[in-house]
Amino acid sequence: MRRTTFTSVHESGAQSSLITTDTTLDEQDVGAILLIGADGVTLTLPAVATGLLYQVECNNDGYGIIMEPNNADNIAGFGVTGTDGDLWVLTSATAQKGDKIVLQYQDANGWIVTKTIGTWTQQSD
Repeated sequence: MRRTTFTSVHESGAQSSLITTDTTLDEQDVGAILLIGADGVTLTLPAVATGLLYQVECNNDGYGIIMEPNNADNIAGFGVTGTDGDLWVLTSATAQKGDKIVLQYQDANGWIVTKTIGTWTQQSD
């Protein structure tokens, strides 16, 4: 499902986009800061491809975020090797405005987390 969105300039100067519903990310989301504007939003990553990088930021305290890879891909990083289909989650209980995760294409197996702020955990799908 594609979200209803507005585009603005983030305080960092980068383009930003507000996401309030479960969304499958694609090429149009690369380079923008994706602000999560509701609790429990799931962002589904596309199949890995060279050049993809996504920056996701919590826009309010208590807004949990779920990052879901394609079932054939994994999300690795910060000591986690990654398992195909496993999620990275920022829970509503710990989420604070400004918490973020940055994921980029690693290789044909999946994604690599290059930055986090907040308490993100890997969970089985």
